Amino acid sequence: MRYLKVFFLISCLAIFTAACGSSGGDSSGDGSDSAIQYTGLTTQATIDQGNAQDISTGSYQGGTTSSALTASGVVQSENTVEIGRPRTMVLSQIFEDALQKVDIASHSAADFSGTTESSTETIPGDCGGEATINMSYDDVTGNFNGTMNFNSYCSEGAVISGSVDFSGKLDVTDEEFLYLNLSFNDVSTVSGGDSFTSTGTMNLDFTVSPETATVNMLMKDNVSGKVYKIENVFMTFKEDSDYVYITMSGRFYDPDYGYVDLSTPVPFRFYADDEWPSQGELFIDGNTGIAGGSTSAELIAVSTSLCEINADTDGDGELDDYLVQIPWTDL
Repeated sequence: MRYLKVFFLISCLAIFTAACGSSGGDSSGDGSDSAIQYTGLTTQATIDQGNAQDISTGSYQGGTTSSALTASGVVQSENTVEIGRPRTMVLSQIFEDALQKVDIASHSAADFSGTTESSTETIPGDCGGEATINMSYDDVTGNFNGTMNFNSYCSEGAVISGSVDFSGKLDVTDEEFLYLNLSFNDVSTVSGGDSFTSTGTMNLDFTVSPETATVNMLMKDNVSGKVYKIENVFMTFKEDSDYVYITMSGRFYDPDYGYVDLSTPVPFRFYADDEWPSQGELFIDGNTGIAGGSTSAELIAVSTSLCEINADTDGDGELDDYLVQIPWTDL
């Protein structure tokens, strides 16, 4: 189903997990009903040579991963730094794995038009654990809602536990999704050497072109205890043959440095089978520097195996004060 492909595309950017129609729940992503709370700096970050790397990779990953950090806060190998697997990629792939095993439209009974069908299914994980999905679907309005309860559900090399509420609307004629909304509190995930807990919302609108998503999330690193915040990140998706272009805008909070505003002056391009973009630029806007302009950084996808970070740490408008090249790699 089409929305599953979009799930994967959303997960390709970590900053990337508001109701778009028939959704419910809190769209603020502030964790008000969660044990996770953001208590870090809320002022705008000033980007300098000491934090440009951390802020850029953290913006991409959804926070740095403590289990593999050096003293400087980033995974290092000689003169290079490795970016770990984005946390929202891990989450979205697991949600996708569970949802793709449920055909929502099949829960309507053709002989009983006008009824609302409810069902409960238990789905085994690919490498252990299980997910129980409770769902209701109205075959006249196309509205559906339900809950996924994960119990050490293992998929894509990650293990997840917790509950995810979902709702949306289906076009009952062609069975295309119109809206899809997810809300989750305190979902714990272990992926390789990374362990984190997340709270937030992901809301997708398929009725517009290009398709859009709004993401609000809190992510707690279970090793360091640090909580990172993704606020009102708005994304668009434009498909073209075997790849998709993604744009985004919004705000990322690092507890140690404060917030930065994000944009994509050059859209990211993902080919269908790639985990990393082949081109695109993520621009990170910070506080005013000594030269009077904004300090800033830019994460550039050089290829599907390499990206580059440049930074303007004095605010003179030139991204020439800092440079590092980073391989995309899974932890």
